[in-house]
Amino acid sequence: MTDLYYIRRAVPGEEQLVREMVIRVKKEMPAEQQIWFSIDNLDEELRDFRQEKVLCYLAMERLESANGNGEELPVDNRKDIPAGLFFLEIPGLSEHNLGHHVNFSEEELKKVVHMDTAVVLPEHRGHGLQSRLMEFPETELRAAGYTHLMGTVHPENRYSHRSFEKIGYRVVWSGLKYGGKPRDLMQKDL
Repeated sequence: MTDLYYIRRAVPGEEQLVREMVIRVKKEMPAEQQIWFSIDNLDEELRDFRQEKVLCYLAMERLESANGNGEELPVDNRKDIPAGLFFLEIPGLSEHNLGHHVNFSEEELKKVVHMDTAVVLPEHRGHGLQSRLMEFPETELRAAGYTHLMGTVHPENRYSHRSFEKIGYRVVWSGLKYGGKPRDLMQKDL
């Protein structure tokens, strides 16, 4: 049986799709969960995506993957629909590198990757897509010499906490970030 979902890297020109997904998920969140969401400047995130400072991955639901003869169609010709997305950032030695919270040396800061915003559309939840989106780039990151994967999650967001923990992350710091919002810093070493 073919997996219902696949993951691919978003490409330039898909900014509007990404924008619509993020806005929809944030808009549909219950008011008490709004604090869980930390993408405050979507325009900046999309600008960084266009400049390839931020990578974006899409989870896609397979709809039509074969032609009438049962032959597999190229991905570009499929009529698949977006189900979720994930932003990844390489912070380098910037002051917002999450490694500063755990006192990494300059050399270790260079090996940090921010496992940034993940969103899964409501109708696609329950398929482990957040974890799969976060795991997808690990092989490529390891090959490029990155060893510290770090992301933040609101302490009450048990869904995201579970997704992080399921794939080997642990809490390494807790405190206020993003304008005073409580966050747990999750880390996984490759």
